[in-house]
Amino acid sequence: INLDYLRKVDYNDIKKNSLESDLYFLIEENQEVLSQLYEGDGIMLSMQKEVTSLMGCIDDYFYYDKKHLEQSEAYQNGLADGRKSGIAEGQKLGQKLGQKESKLTIAKIMLDAGESIKKIKLYTKISQKELQKLLNEQNK
Repeated sequence: INLDYLRKVDYNDIKKNSLESDLYFLIEENQEVLSQLYEGDGIMLSMQKEVTSLMGCIDDYFYYDKKHLEQSEAYQNGLADGRKSGIAEGQKLGQKLGQKESKLTIAKIMLDAGESIKKIKLYTKISQKELQKLLNEQNK
C-alpha cells in the first residue's frame, strides 16, 4: 500500500473493512475522522485508541533519566552479567597466555640444556615459528 497515495484519498472514498481503511490510522491525525471511518468496527476503534495513547506519550520513549536507568534492576543485572562474562573471558585468556609462556620457558630451558629440536617440539608442542624465534634470540 502506498501511504503517500492514501494521504491524498478522502476518507469518504475509502471502503469500510478494506486494507486502505485498516491502514488509514497511519496517515490521519484527526481522531474525529478516524472515529467516523471506524464506526461499528470494534477492532479498529480499539486500535485507534491504542495508537492515540501511544502517540500521546511518544516523548517518553525517547527520553530517559540516566541516573534512574542506572538504578534500575535490569541495568544492574546487565552490568553484573557483563562483568561476570568479562572476568571469565579474561581468566580464559590469561590461562591461555600463561600456558603459552610456560611452554616457551620450558623450550628455552631445553635449548639451553642442548636438547634436540625434535625433542623440544615433541614435549612443548610449540610451533616451528615460535621455536625459530627462540633460536634466533639464543644466537644473538
